[in-house]
Amino acid sequence: MPRSVAVEIPRRPFGKLGDTVSVLGLGGWHLGVPKTDADAVRLVHEAIDAGINFLDNAWDYNDGVSEQRMGKAIADR
Repeated sequence: MPRSVAVEIPRRPFGKLGDTVSVLGLGGWHLGVPKTDADAVRLVHEAIDAGINFLDNAWDYNDGVSEQRMGKAIADR
């Protein structure tokens, strides 16, 4: 069986202060799809753990449910 090799998600400069963001992002609309808050939070945590630090969201996504779930997910991160 082939061995798994971790690959770091590339990052790009963001702004003028030296911050970087992942070239892959997590779109917040999809956080309204899982049936439970816990499932949505787990999705965000897995993305962050994989190296994604660019998250996109808007209140209009799923009547605010996506934004509330993302807030719960990043509150402890």
